[in-house]
Amino acid sequence: MMKRLNESGFTILEMLCAVVVLAIGLMSGAAMQTRAIQQSTFSHQLTKQVLGGEEIMENIIARPIVFSPEPPPPWDPIFAYTSEGYPADGTEVSEHYTDYNVRYQTFGGTPLKMVTTVTVYASRPGTTDASKELNFKFIRSTRWE
Repeated sequence: MMKRLNESGFTILEMLCAVVVLAIGLMSGAAMQTRAIQQSTFSHQLTKQVLGGEEIMENIIARPIVFSPEPPPPWDPIFAYTSEGYPADGTEVSEHYTDYNVRYQTFGGTPLKMVTTVTVYASRPGTTDASKELNFKFIRSTRWE
């Protein structure tokens, strides 16, 4: 009669299951890393757009208020006035930069007669979808002393 030896170790099936579980884990880690890089790039672009829009808003806010019956220069529509002396409406200006495009639109006399509402739109170059634009809206007094 032959005596059977006690053997210990892993079977091929156990090793195969362990390798499959390890492979799934590594692929999940690689997918998470790829997604993290995409989100980081998106965040970087979004930050540039926000900073560009804020820069335009700060420039508009810093402009001096000077009333003149003459029409304003074409690059400064914020202080375009109607014949009654109230801010004009619907002027739009676009500025293009390397990493983003900014445009702003003025709405004179809203919500008050001596106030201009300015809406700033910032987007990535080549973006034509309005739902992908950032919108900033603020009110600028056009009252002169």
